[in-house]
Amino acid sequence: MPEPGRPAGDSGYRYQDLVAALDVAEMARNDDVLGVWPEAFADVDDILVQRATTADTYAQVKEFSPGAEWTATTLAREGVLDQLLKQHRSTPDASLLLVTSSSARKLREAAQRARDSKANADGIATDHVEAVDLALVEWDKRLRADGVAFVASCRNHLKIDRNEALSLFASINVRDNIGDPSHLSSQLEQRLEGLVGDPAVAVDPVLRLVRTSAIARRRISRLTLRQTLLDAGIALISSRWAAIPDRQAYADEVETRLRRLDIAQLPELDRRVAGGGFADGEPLNLAAMPRRTVLIGAHGSGKSRIAADMARSWLEQGREGLHVGSALGRQIWHR
Repeated sequence: MPEPGRPAGDSGYRYQDLVAALDVAEMARNDDVLGVWPEAFADVDDILVQRATTADTYAQVKEFSPGAEWTATTLAREGVLDQLLKQHRSTPDASLLLVTSSSARKLREAAQRARDSKANADGIATDHVEAVDLALVEWDKRLRADGVAFVASCRNHLKIDRNEALSLFASINVRDNIGDPSHLSSQLEQRLEGLVGDPAVAVDPVLRLVRTSAIARRRISRLTLRQTLLDAGIALISSRWAAIPDRQAYADEVETRLRRLDIAQLPELDRRVAGGGFADGEPLNLAAMPRRTVLIGAHGSGKSRIAADMARSWLEQGREGLHVGSALGRQIWHR
């Protein structure tokens, strides 16, 4: 049995890479998908799919269950339950997803019945408290005997009450029994059909993009995917690609919009961003800075580090300031 994080089969890519590649291919078809992090900065530390109109999805990928199927015991022992709860508490409106080639029937059924119970209760209750009470009663009725025992075991491990258990399970989706690496690779090829001239040839460039982005913890956008396929000599045959600009056109558009906003260009700041930040103890000359500054750069290029260095320089020069950092929904305040 492959260990977590090891290559799946003989493909040279991890099972997680194949799952993320399916999301990347879906992004080319579905306007609601804005971007994919193949390795997310999150408690569910696998895949993040950002969406425009529906909840973001944090996916946890487990190729195999330690036993015949996922039980409350194995979910707890492998850390799945703890990670799901941490992510739910951090981003309560997000959708959580467990992806596995094994069966996770009990978790899937308990989660689906929690969602159905909440939806029905929300439709008839007059306030939030009544909705929760009604949903809990209906959830108990919908769960079979083994489902009741499964939820109770999960609650016992997590040490949460029934209300939080309902909220957690209602946020969970399960994609189980999804097949081995070769099956996922075939699914990826099918998902690329109609988008590129030769889907079989496009599979490997997409997987390489996912792997390198996972290592660097970078977001994959439609623009990144389009450019990757073009660089690999892949023919783009769908009209959907026409709405996605190439890199230079995108850079030109950003520059044009910035000029319309009359934002001053800061060569010194550009140099330091390109160089990876400020040297320790090297303050920025704030006297030359405009009152409003916009930092623009790719994911992981050092924008947050630059902003923190700017705040430090501000404070070291005797001025009051507040640095608010935000990463994937988490806010960090520094004064």
